[in-house]
This record gives sequence, C-alpha cells and structure tokens, in this order.
Amino acid sequence: VADMDFKAPQPVIDALHERVEHGVYGYGDPSPEHPEVIRAYLANTYDWHVEAEAIVWMPGIVCGFNVACRAYAQNTGRVLSLTPIYPPFLTAPKNFQQELCTVDMIDTGSTWEIDFDKIEAEFKQGVDVFLMCNPHNPVGRVYTRNEMEKLIDLCLRYDVTISSDEIHCDLILDTDKKHLPTASLNKDIAKKCVTFMAPSKTYNLPGLACCFAIIEDKALRKQFIRAKRGIIPDINVMGMHAAVIAYRDCETWKQELLQYLAKNRDELEKRIDAMPGLRMHHVEATYLAWIDARELSRVNAASKFEDAGVILSDGSYFDAPGFVRFNFGCTTALMNESLDRMQKVCSC
Repeated sequence: VADMDFKAPQPVIDALHERVEHGVYGYGDPSPEHPEVIRAYLANTYDWHVEAEAIVWMPGIVCGFNVACRAYAQNTGRVLSLTPIYPPFLTAPKNFQQELCTVDMIDTGSTWEIDFDKIEAEFKQGVDVFLMCNPHNPVGRVYTRNEMEKLIDLCLRYDVTISSDEIHCDLILDTDKKHLPTASLNKDIAKKCVTFMAPSKTYNLPGLACCFAIIEDKALRKQFIRAKRGIIPDINVMGMHAAVIAYRDCETWKQELLQYLAKNRDELEKRIDAMPGLRMHHVEATYLAWIDARELSRVNAASKFEDAGVILSDGSYFDAPGFVRFNFGCTTALMNESLDRMQKVCSC
C-alpha cells in the first residue's frame, strides 16, 4: 500500500547485478563519489548548493525523524505536526516521552491548506520541533513559496527546528508546480532545518534502505549525529550503490514515470468523483490519493473495500477516520480493476 508496483530502473538493476558479482557483502562507507552525486542532483534539480559534509546517510527516513525528535525536542518536549499525516509522524514523539501536538489542515472544498493561526497558537505555548512533510503525505499537496515562507517565518520567530520529510520531492505530477526544499529558501532557516530525502519512493528502492539527511548547520548536525550514535545502523553497500545510479543515470526513466502517474491520477480523480459516497481533491504530487469516504459511514470504508479485494490504508492511522489512501503507483489496468471493485461497494 506504500510502494509502487513498477520495476526499478534498468541501470539500477544492472549496477546491482554487477555489485552482486563482486561477491563481498561486508560493511562499507560512502565513497567520495556518493556525496558528489547527491550534491550535483540538488544543484541541478533545485539550485540548492550544499557542502559534502552536510550530507548524513541514514537507512531510512522514519528513523531519521525519530532521531530529530530525540536530538532537538529537549527544551519544551513538544513536537508539532499537521494532520492528516503519515502515521510514523504521530508516534515518533511518543517514542521519547514527548508531547505531540497536531494542527488539522483545512479542507477548503477543493484543496487542503495550512492553518497558520493554529500553528502560531501552538508555537506560542512552546514547541521544539515541527515535523513537516512536503510534498504532503497523504493529501498530495506541493506547498507554494508563499506557504513555505509563512511557515519559515513562524519557525524562526518562535525558535522551532524543522524536520522536513521530502521523500516525495521528485514525484511532482503538476507541470506548473515545483518542489522547494525548505532549507534552500534562506540562510536563516538552513541553520534550523534537517531535510530528509531518498531515492526509495521515486525509483522504487525502499527495500534497499538508503536515505540521507541534509544538515547544513554544523552544531545542528553534531546534535543529530550524537543522537543517532549507537542506535541507527549504517546503510548497506547495495543501498548506497543503487542511490548513486538512480540519481546519476535514471532521469529519463523518472520523466516517463511521472507521465504515467499523471495519467493514472487524472483517471483516478475522474472515477472517484463519479462514485457515490466518495470524493477527493486534486493530487499535485506523490502516487497516493487521499479519499474522503465519510459518507459511507454505515461501514468502515477501508474494511469494506478490503472485503471486495482492494486493500487501502485506513485514514484512522493518519488521524483522519473515515478517509482512505489509495496507491495508484501501478498499471492502469490494475488501478481500474481496483476502482471497478470500489464502485460496486459504493453502489450497494
């Protein structure tokens, strides 16, 4: 329910075959090439120029923002996140006996927007860390520059560190939108921001367990590395190798993927809007659709769809009961078969 069905890019598969033939699968450190490929990717894609030492390798983003909570929520012990949100955001603060405070996003009837007034109200009470997700999972929003600048202004004003999950940053489906890395927007927020990225979602490599944090401020980076020491393992050589190949050699594959996903998205939105009891807003990014099934209140929607052979993520886990999350990172034929089954459930 969270990964795509598509095979990884052929250059990655070929490179992994070659690495397997090497025959030695021991521990490994990143080579000098690894950070340089990431730096080139950030510069070419986002005009974001970072130093090699700012890149901290991790086996996964979930452990990354758990480390961020452990490292930075030591003053008030309060962590804020917007909801609905990817479930591990809701559990990370509790893993360290910290207080999670949430602010519901605003459903305008056509999109999801940030409630800046409620965020500021929480910040006034004291918040150490803002767990941010951009593009936002599950609602599929790509935050605009204006929204980002408002968030940054609030975080700087109230001395809040941003932990920014940007794992879906390369999956922008609307050609008129562009991902803006949080820490790239000004030098002040770069000193208060930890950015997480990975090739796992875009190139379908999650099982290889490789991501990286970008922490430009030396003191912030030192805190993060100290918090993960002895707890978070190093990434494996296969993951590192796959990441380099994906970012360096697979741009054509990525562009073809985006076109396919956008077509799936358009078909999905049309069909969901025609189903009684369901509605959804336009998905700007990701391969995940956030569907409002609250009008099907006579049943647990996720359970009912599962009975029909369609497994969706239950919105309850995202702090939004009555919603479901649909993964359209699959063949159009399989997506339509799933929608046919959902149509029968809605028509009963």
